[in-house]
Amino acid sequence: MSATWEMTCRFIAWFITCFVSMRLWQIVLRLRHDRDSVRSVLVSPLLSIRIWDQRRPATRRDWGHWIAEAAWTFPLAVAVYCFFPRWLSAQTDAWWIRGYLAVVPFLIFAKSLGTVMQLILMPCCGRLPPFIDQSYRSRSLAEFWGKRWNTWHGGWFWEAVFPWFRRRPALGLMMVFFLSGLWHELLIAVPLWNVFGESVFGMMTAYFMLQAVGLYLERRWLRKHPRARHLCTWLFVLAPIPLMLNRATLLVFHLVLP
Repeated sequence: MSATWEMTCRFIAWFITCFVSMRLWQIVLRLRHDRDSVRSVLVSPLLSIRIWDQRRPATRRDWGHWIAEAAWTFPLAVAVYCFFPRWLSAQTDAWWIRGYLAVVPFLIFAKSLGTVMQLILMPCCGRLPPFIDQSYRSRSLAEFWGKRWNTWHGGWFWEAVFPWFRRRPALGLMMVFFLSGLWHELLIAVPLWNVFGESVFGMMTAYFMLQAVGLYLERRWLRKHPRARHLCTWLFVLAPIPLMLNRATLLVFHLVLP
């Protein structure tokens, strides 16, 4: 097994471990506050129960929509994996530049993954809200992180962590993004350290803490300024993106040659 595939296997193992742990925490919370909803937690393939509760029976139109989407996203993702890693590796050795160059390919990967998972789950779960819901249309950080990006799992932090800080919402906001950063460190930075002995620890946590700062600024001063809010959204999401699409991320998802 190559080193990058070993990283990917470790990523999957950590993801399963984290998923089970987070699901157990959800069960504990539901047993304390809402026993009737425990069944939803047990049967949901998603970490976000709020998103799971938004599912509905799949119609022929839904099937047609997602099959059509898979017809272009999946071949595009295959093309990315065939040509992009070699191209990116030949352009520059600077990982921060590679991070910027990998934004669109990573978005294609995430979109195709969500589409394939939607088709896999639809026969037994019905139509689920999109995993990635046209994130480029976001007009605010709250919309991007709350409604359009990784809705299936990212919502867990708002559901399981934020309620503990209702009296101190600013602190709750910081804790949600801090724990999101630690989660990504565990899934992605740890495999890099295990396999290659290299450290990118702190980079993903820093990225998510910047998102928390941006959300705080947005809610505090930009509510009535839609243009400034829109600009702030993409400034905070994209400007520090090399912290997120770092060496570990690009290797785990095979977007660059080792």
